[in-house]
Amino acid sequence: MNNSAKKRLVSMGIIIIMVMVAAVAILGGPKSSQALSVSEAASGSFEGKRVQVSGAVVDDSLKTVGSGANFVVTGEPGTHDSATLEVLYQGALPATFGNGIVAISSGTIENGKLHANQLVTKCPSKYESAQGALTVANILDNKDEMLEVDTKLAGYIVDTSMRPAGSNEPRMKIESQGKEIDVYFDGALSDEFSDGVAVVLSGKLGKDGAFYASDAAIDAEV
Repeated sequence: MNNSAKKRLVSMGIIIIMVMVAAVAILGGPKSSQALSVSEAASGSFEGKRVQVSGAVVDDSLKTVGSGANFVVTGEPGTHDSATLEVLYQGALPATFGNGIVAISSGTIENGKLHANQLVTKCPSKYESAQGALTVANILDNKDEMLEVDTKLAGYIVDTSMRPAGSNEPRMKIESQGKEIDVYFDGALSDEFSDGVAVVLSGKLGKDGAFYASDAAIDAEV
């Protein structure tokens, strides 16, 4: 085979490879998602299309279903978008998921619901001073007096203890002065809440010995 024929074969091979790569990109590559508001996604105009919807999780709408979860979102705070959309998510919820948090869900609209396979959360960080807060040891050592009393509690998140809202487990465990306590909380948490972080919680000690928080913030003094 002469050099001219070899060059033609090489050129044809390159062209074939380029065509195959283009075909894979067009036919088999991931489809882009159109970013929508909740009202746009709920309008019925995007049935069967892949979309990305950003909305605030409606309080107490979360229901775990097998390995996934169903919840309802409404417009983000400040957008005046009062529409609602049910999201059916297949996957593990992030530990920061909770009531009021902004969830960015990607998937396909089917029968007026968003069937999502991707989910990220967005929540602004919240800081509070621990001044005047009690430690875990303070509360547990005076359990009878502290029961069902509005309390400000400070401590550190115990490693690997964080769970997503709606898991029917404590949201986290915190420790201070050598003692630990389970914490239940269904509200929004920023992604700063992680192992070893100092937090300030507001809530009450329950009869079961766990702390039921109504508010959670990062300790501003640590």
